Amino acid sequence: FVATDDCSVMNDFRSRRPRWNFVSECDVPHHQSKDGFRIEEMTLWNHEATDAHFGKFMVELYAMAAAKYFIGVIYTNVTWWAYFMRMDDPSTF
Repeated sequence: FVATDDCSVMNDFRSRRPRWNFVSECDVPHHQSKDGFRIEEMTLWNHEATDAHFGKFMVELYAMAAAKYFIGVIYTNVTWWAYFMRMDDPSTF
């Protein structure tokens, strides 16, 4: 499972590892952010865009928390959320 705010990386991952099965919320059409999250753009979102963003985020957090192993960038707020949700076995983080 790949959790990312920049869905453009999915094509790169799939072309570099064609035998791997990458799963991501980026494959859902209304979640396909092309170049990452920008907080200043949130003021332009309607209710549907806001719901889609936070729905994707919650699914990604759940997937990261429930995964057998987690590989991520340690200094992000998202990683800290996933870490605290995974407290069962810190050795897999």
